[in-house]
Formats: sequence, C-alpha cells, structure tokens
Amino acid sequence: MAEAFHEALEPLREGAVTVASRDAELDGVSVRKGAYLGLVDGDAVVSGDSFDEVARGVLERLLAEPRDLVTLLTGEDEPALDAVRTFLEERHPELELEVQTGGQPHYPLLISAE
Repeated sequence: MAEAFHEALEPLREGAVTVASRDAELDGVSVRKGAYLGLVDGDAVVSGDSFDEVARGVLERLLAEPRDLVTLLTGEDEPALDAVRTFLEERHPELELEVQTGGQPHYPLLISAE
C-alpha cells in the first residue's frame, strides 16, 4: 500500500517562493536578506529582487519535464500573478492552471506541478 502511494506522488513536484530572512548561501545559491528565494522540492534554485523572475525560475525547473497541471497557492501577502500567468500561457499553453488563495505566511507562492 505504501509503495502504491509513493508511486502515485512521484510525478508531483513542489516549488515555493519565499523572502530570505538573512543573507545566506543555500545549495550554491546566494541570497540576500529581503530578496526572493525560489525552492524546488526543498532545494534553493534561484534568488533575486523580482518576484516575477524568481517565480518564473522555479516554474522553468518544475516544468523541465512535461506536466499536465500547475497549481499556484498564494500566500497572505498575495502577489500579483499577471506576469506568471502570461509566462505560463506563452511557454506552456497546454497546461491546466489552477490558482487558489492559501493565505500561508512566509511563502508568497507555493506551486505544485503534476
């Protein structure tokens, strides 16, 4: 039973955009306090001052392999998603996109791709 559950979750990848609370070097990615930090499956993959650029960087990595569905879960400081939506529509028009309000603190955006 556990093996079947693991196999069902295997195609699911997770990403997040957060704001760094301190200067750090994580997984080879340098991030400054107050900058956005992008994570994929728990690993730091991109950082920068622009929410849109960091969110696109996370999505590019999540969508390196074909996916059918992307879910965006916005945090309590809900970011504008116009540029992210445009990026997905232009680069991955075949994707089904869901956007939900999550209200989570510390993570302006959580992403799942399956």
